[in-house]
Amino acid sequence: MKKFGLILFVFLLTIIAYSEQRVKETIVTEVPKNELGAERFNPAMGFCRGIVNVLTCWLELPRETVYQTTKLPPVIGTLAGLGMGTVMTVYRCGIGVLDMATFGLTDSFFYEYPVFPNYVWEADWIAK
Repeated sequence: MKKFGLILFVFLLTIIAYSEQRVKETIVTEVPKNELGAERFNPAMGFCRGIVNVLTCWLELPRETVYQTTKLPPVIGTLAGLGMGTVMTVYRCGIGVLDMATFGLTDSFFYEYPVFPNYVWEADWIAK
């Protein structure tokens, strides 16, 4: 009986190891691209990005304040950061609502990494 249990145990370990390897081989590590090399449109991702941008749009205010303060003299940077932060907060909230309404069809038109990334935490917080 012990030999049968040992054989069954080794058999199950082999199956688990094999299935884990098969799962690793089938996981997609890159974003699917179309024939032109652009990322495929994903409505669910666009809708979720809109929700996240509406919920986190207020972070543009401290982000811009910190960014402008490190870029300019402290008083001018703080004032410029508050102004730019207010504008970027309204912009990110508006684009988030538009994303939710269109399920992300605004992707390549409004979002560009150096200027306006997909999410507030992807933007630069400190000037280089």
